[in-house]
Amino acid sequence: MSIIGSRLTRRRAARFQSEQKYVLFLLMLAALTFWRVKRINYGTNIDATIATSDLFLLPMSLWKDTKAAPDKAALQMANENSTVPSATRANKNISILAPPPIRASKKATIAYAISVTDCKNPLDNRLVDGAAVLKHSIHLASIRNPSGTSRYDYHTYAFVHPNATQCSSILERAGYTVQMRDTPIDTDDINNTAYAERLNNPNSGCCGAREFLKLYSYTLLEYPVVVHLDVDVVILKPLDELFDIMLQPANATKHVKDAMWNKTVAHSIDSMFTRDYPMSNSVGNPNKVGMQGGFWLVRPNLTIYDEYRQIILRGDFVPGSGWGGAEYRYGGFYGAAQIQGIVPYFYGRFHPQTFVELNRCVYNQMVDIPYHEKYGKCLTGEEICQDCREANVEDIYSAHFTLCGKPWTCPSIEQHSNKSESYKWMEKVSLVGKKGELCIRLHREWHRIRHNLEVSWGIKEPIVQDPSLQPNGSISEYFYGHCKRTQTLLELDYNYVPLRFPDH
Repeated sequence: MSIIGSRLTRRRAARFQSEQKYVLFLLMLAALTFWRVKRINYGTNIDATIATSDLFLLPMSLWKDTKAAPDKAALQMANENSTVPSATRANKNISILAPPPIRASKKATIAYAISVTDCKNPLDNRLVDGAAVLKHSIHLASIRNPSGTSRYDYHTYAFVHPNATQCSSILERAGYTVQMRDTPIDTDDINNTAYAERLNNPNSGCCGAREFLKLYSYTLLEYPVVVHLDVDVVILKPLDELFDIMLQPANATKHVKDAMWNKTVAHSIDSMFTRDYPMSNSVGNPNKVGMQGGFWLVRPNLTIYDEYRQIILRGDFVPGSGWGGAEYRYGGFYGAAQIQGIVPYFYGRFHPQTFVELNRCVYNQMVDIPYHEKYGKCLTGEEICQDCREANVEDIYSAHFTLCGKPWTCPSIEQHSNKSESYKWMEKVSLVGKKGELCIRLHREWHRIRHNLEVSWGIKEPIVQDPSLQPNGSISEYFYGHCKRTQTLLELDYNYVPLRFPDH
């Protein structure tokens, strides 16, 4: 064989080997296309697919035998587009692009809403700080948190009654889109004088007819799910599991692991909420127990919104009996004439297969007592019931500061400060001592989220020293410096330091 023929044969063999490697690489890429990477955080799994389609378009010169001289133009393109650190790209022998970063794909945008029925002082930290920290907790539990795992984006809304107009600007500054809303109904149009008078009675429940502002959640049609929350609520973990369930097809079998009762559902779910068993304080049919109004998921629907309005205007509520009168008796608790009573009546009587009651020890956790104060039986009607006071913070998705007191009241953590009103209330409901530790831990979570918000604003954490506390002598462990230690002639106490918004 001639020298030229020998060289041609070697070149063909080398080219054939190179093409074999290229085909093998393409097969490997095809397999990688179906590879999914799971990241675990918050106890929730996130799926993210590695995008490889662009790699098929690379010049073949990039995949040649590394012993051969690399294509300089191709290598330059690879280094310019690569996401690997520059120190790694400095090696000129690298001839394969690094895969693009793994990202979770957004599934949907969820609307979160609050209702503001009154605003006597727009600088009142109970509203401003509560709304700001709530909004930031939503942010941390969304896809916008780079270290989080949620696949859902969010928008925040505030339904503001005309009586609370002066609070609009501060709510907008806190990140809410304000919608000025009057009550969905006029009490003068109710065909039941006794019920209309009940709504106008300030002692019948919070906010009277203005409590029905929450029904505007059904009108946010551009969102698949709306979460309505009270301002004294905080989100601790992403709610993706609930959103995933509500967005499944109507005929799909859904497993709701934190449902209160039926954990397997084979129908469309239009609403999720918890019930306020301590408020009813009765052992009977749990379906008649009022909804806890601080945590409510709905699927927007104008037909349902109007159906609620018609129920109110008909005056289905009968004082002394409740919603549905003597036949149905949805009532007998504080706030029964408002949203806490009409929601269980609406779903219990008219749409019984379209809602899920959630476990209140997991969602909307209030650290409440599960037993009847007189008979000692479970308020749920069960023989053995879960005690929410013994739950772990790590298992809680959202907390509602009702029985524990508001975080901005700085409930005392010292025994010699037990003259404070917060401590007296906690003592009354058996939250002091071992079972009261959860209240303190949840307060700490609220202040942790507030601190995270301040850090995002570039505000330095205030440090307040308290030598009486162990082991590190700083109350920032509990309140992150948001509660200032004061001493009076009668007692030692802590005063709340309001949130300071940045100047810009």
